[in-house]
Amino acid sequence: MENQEEESEAENSESQQQVGQADGDTPEADTASGTNTSSQSANKNSNSYESSSPNSGTPNASHTHVWKEHTAKKWVSDIVTVVDEPEQVVKYSIYRMYWYTTREWEETRDPDRFDVWYKSQEGGLYPLYHPYKKPEDNPLFLGYDKNGNPTYRGDHAIIGPYYETIPAVTHEEDHGHYETYVDYYYCSCGAKKK
Repeated sequence: MENQEEESEAENSESQQQVGQADGDTPEADTASGTNTSSQSANKNSNSYESSSPNSGTPNASHTHVWKEHTAKKWVSDIVTVVDEPEQVVKYSIYRMYWYTTREWEETRDPDRFDVWYKSQEGGLYPLYHPYKKPEDNPLFLGYDKNGNPTYRGDHAIIGPYYETIPAVTHEEDHGHYETYVDYYYCSCGAKKK
């Protein structure tokens, strides 16, 4: 009896499966339908993920940016002029002297150089140590005056004083400093803005 009942239930089950297949309720159709539904769902999830990705540039509707400052430093120049030597006003004279041995004139501002000439037998003392036999032999002889006396051009001259302004000696230095500034703003999601 038990064997007959089991065989009867098996036949009924097979009969129901056949009826279901005839109606189009096949496992393959369910599988295909399930695949299409899951694929559409996956596409929707994928699109939703991409829109919230920080690299896409499109913020998620549920995310509100909290902007923070990003800072950097820059050098701000401040060029100043430093005086090494102040401006000077210098007084000077020009010394012209004749060297008898070379028969050349020399001109200088150096009073020490004039002092050398003045005390030299080749310069200021030459006529004293080497007198000329006649006035015409002297290279500075000019002629005779109305009284018959010989005249000479002076063998030296001190011209001045003159005044000269010497500019200050300066150089430039950069007395600048660093300043902190905000170069952009950023959010924890990765977004940035200027």
